[in-house]
Amino acid sequence: MTNISKSTKQDIINVAFDIVRKSGIEKVSAREIAKRLSCSIQPVFYYFNNMDSLKKELLKYSLNYYQKFLLDDSGNQPNYKQIGMNYIKFAKEESNLFKFIFMGDYHIKVKNFSAFDNSYTKVEETICEEYKIVSDKAEKIHLKMWMFTHGIACLVANGTIDFSDNEIKILLTEEFQLLMKNEIK
Repeated sequence: MTNISKSTKQDIINVAFDIVRKSGIEKVSAREIAKRLSCSIQPVFYYFNNMDSLKKELLKYSLNYYQKFLLDDSGNQPNYKQIGMNYIKFAKEESNLFKFIFMGDYHIKVKNFSAFDNSYTKVEETICEEYKIVSDKAEKIHLKMWMFTHGIACLVANGTIDFSDNEIKILLTEEFQLLMKNEIK
């Protein structure tokens, strides 16, 4: 077995992250992490008081990964649409991470849920710049658009529906146009 000094805090986070990605948060345990690191469970509890504190760190690490994924602008869509496309793509390609981040038991109020991932400011700025609207209108549009997009993403993450990229583009475009029409009068 490896001693504590050979298994770092980051090693533990990396292994836990890999477990979540492949198998889901339910499979993250001190024993599974120790098994993959070829060590005892002692390093896990040396760096983390309990599994809840490990999962909080793991959530921060996962959010950082997600935010890079979300803000990738390698598509040829308008920036705001690309963010929505990336959100659903994340749910499809990283379904276990999506479930861990966005379908966990966090008891977040609706008003705060779209801002949960700390990318909200960037998204709001994108809407304001791209569509030349004021911040409070952008906030209303984004909250409604995010709820719509999140619904699609949940369906995709759970394997309930398999939308093509083109179907997603059409759905997002139509919903956004309706919201803009209703909010910008």
